Order: sequence, then structure tokens, then C-alpha cells
Amino acid sequence: MSENQSPLVTPNQITITRFLLIGPLFYAWFASESVNLRIGICLVFILIFVADAWDGLIARKYNMGSVFGVYFDPIVDHISYFALSIMLINEGYLSLWFLFVIIARDLLVVFVKQYAGASRVVIKASFLAKVKADLVSVPLACLYIINVVEPQYQLYVVVAVGLYLLAFKFIFDPTPEHTVTLRGSVLALALVFFLRPDSIPLAQYYEQVYVIMAVFATVGSALLYFWNSKALFFPDTQATVK
Repeated sequence: MSENQSPLVTPNQITITRFLLIGPLFYAWFASESVNLRIGICLVFILIFVADAWDGLIARKYNMGSVFGVYFDPIVDHISYFALSIMLINEGYLSLWFLFVIIARDLLVVFVKQYAGASRVVIKASFLAKVKADLVSVPLACLYIINVVEPQYQLYVVVAVGLYLLAFKFIFDPTPEHTVTLRGSVLALALVFFLRPDSIPLAQYYEQVYVIMAVFATVGSALLYFWNSKALFFPDTQATVK
């Protein structure tokens, strides 16, 4: 690869495109009650989430990291799954308390990072933070799809989510810790199918298991952030802040 070789699109261009898509998709969701249109909107959100990992890969491969990307990319992530959560709540496929947990966690993590930054300390993201980022993305968008497709196609949605999580390792080059969490997520999805009681529809069971996993990763990652930074809040402790 020559030094002057560059990608077709830059990471910042991908981030800006993702941001510009969210508003029209959010408006279209509430402007129409077409199930097919809303499935299409969820599919575009899936592309938005995949593009989030893709721009990071491009940035590392071509050494195109930037201050703009470091700060704006996470903002776009938050806006995207906030918007998607509101859309799902409006349709009754997600509870309002779930969004509250997500928002509360993100605000607390921002506080910890800013407090650590003011103390010139870097807080390393925990493995649960990576799980949370994976779960509150493509699997979240599939929550609507699995509820509106015919029952005979619902299993394909679960399989597609599992394949996405498995493919993540080979496409986006995650860390070893990230790989473990992805495999754990795939295992949980397999349990959705094999341990599901016959009396519970697959879509409902997927929703229940998804919410439990996402909330566990969300709350757990927030607790780990505070644990890893406890030396900042309790200077007398002997813990090492990573």
C-alpha cells in the first residue's frame, strides 16, 4: 500500500453522513404508519450502526484519527440509539424505563470521564462497555423487525443478529476482550431459541432476553467505570486507575 493511498470516504465523512440520516429517518417514522417503511428505516439504522464500526476501522488503517471524530462520533452514537429507542417506545416494543437507564448511564460515564480528564487520568473502557455498545445497536434495530415479520421469518432475524455478532470479529478487528463478549452475546441468542418455552412467542422472548442483556451490560459498565476510577474519588485507596 502506497503512502498516498486513501479511502474512498474518510471517517469524518461517514460520521457526518450518519448524523444527517438520523433526523429524516426519525421524522419518516412518525410521519407514516407503513410497516414496510419502518422496516426499511430499521435497516438503515443497522447500516448507521455498522458504519460506526467501519469508520473506526478506516481511521486505524489509514491513520486518519482526528479530534473531531473522537468527540463527535460518540455523540452521533448516542443520538442514533436515543432516536431508535424513542421510536420503539412509541410502538410499544420497548419500555420508557429502558431509555432512562441508558441516558442515566451515559451521563454518569460522561461525568466520570470529564472528572478523570480534569485530573489528567485516562479511564479505560471496560469489556462491558463494549458489550453495551454492541447490544444497543443492530440487535436493538432488529427488535422492531422481529415483532412485525411473519412468525416463520422471526428465527431468521435471530440468526442474522447472531451472524452479525460473529462476523464482527473478522470484519472490524475487535480486541480479544471484545471477541469474548461477542461470542457470549451469540451464545445468549442461541439460548433464546433453544431454551424458549413453547408458550412464549419468539419475538416476545427475544425482547425479554435482549432487554435483560442490554440492561446488565449498561448498568454493569457504569459500575466498572466507577470502580476503575475509585482512586479519583477515594484517594486513600490502593487501587490502580487504568
